[in-house]
Amino acid sequence: MTAKKAFHPYFPSSVPHLIHGALPSMATKKKPATARKQPQSAAARSTAPQGKTSAKKTAKAAKSTPQRGPSSLEKLRPELLALTAFFDPPIPVDRLLGEARLLASVSRSHRAALLKVGLDGQLVAGLPTRIEACAEAQSAYRFLLARKTRKKTLSAEVRGIALRTEILEAGRWALRNDEASLKFLKDVQEGEGVDDLIQDLLLLVPFLRVNKEAFMAISIDPLTLAQQAVALATELAEEDTRAAEEKGQGDAEAKAAKQLRDRASTHLVLAMREIRGAGEFAFRKDPAAQALFRGTYRAAITRRAKSKKKASVEAKKSGGGSPVLTGGNQGSGPQ
Repeated sequence: MTAKKAFHPYFPSSVPHLIHGALPSMATKKKPATARKQPQSAAARSTAPQGKTSAKKTAKAAKSTPQRGPSSLEKLRPELLALTAFFDPPIPVDRLLGEARLLASVSRSHRAALLKVGLDGQLVAGLPTRIEACAEAQSAYRFLLARKTRKKTLSAEVRGIALRTEILEAGRWALRNDEASLKFLKDVQEGEGVDDLIQDLLLLVPFLRVNKEAFMAISIDPLTLAQQAVALATELAEEDTRAAEEKGQGDAEAKAAKQLRDRASTHLVLAMREIRGAGEFAFRKDPAAQALFRGTYRAAITRRAKSKKKASVEAKKSGGGSPVLTGGNQGSGPQ
């Protein structure tokens, strides 16, 4: 893109030749010589007093510039610090925020029905502010936590995901005509997170051993893959245990950020529970509308857990049990 050229008006330095003969008196009259005005330096311009026009423009620009007010977190800080009890987020914060935003939209649409059953209108009106305050507190906490992220954990998780993908792809091809096996692999593929990855790797170990011949027929060594799955699941479980032990620990700044995040999420959850309770009661005779006031994350987790438990039982019945890890729990790390 070419730079816009500055416009310089043209002023002739002398004009006697234009008027000579027409106005002799003006042509022969000479003006007193004046010194040519030198351009001001940048420093001189910066210190020179502004004229009325320039001052008015500056004042107008300052007036038209929107002043940014306090953030949602700052607005609610007094309320958050006044909480006498608070708790960890009941579900991952990103999911909590997603459900809260959906609930805010639903509650606005059904505000009249909610107020009719006694819900405080301020809860509906203030829910977006609570959501943004929780999101801001979570971002601040994660920023501080990211400085202490374990590269080893990330590496193990990446390797675990790659191994799970390799086994699933080989299994779908080796057992492409076995509907039960394909359903098992589909169930294993669902879910996300370190805990889910550990469980998937352990479920795939007996599957590899039971279907050894099918894997070997496509030039895949199932026993080697099974050993790698056990090793990676163990490594991930140990790292996850250490992360759980370090949860909430660290410097004073990180602790304070986590506490503020927990206060903000508690403040949000309490409002969500009240709105959901009112919604479920207000629409107790309308199942479709009532379902809009229920959370989806826990329901999905419950369904997936039941599906995987069934798949695990079927795998054990067909031969080979899931290896049991020792010396560590599989709790989730910091959110």
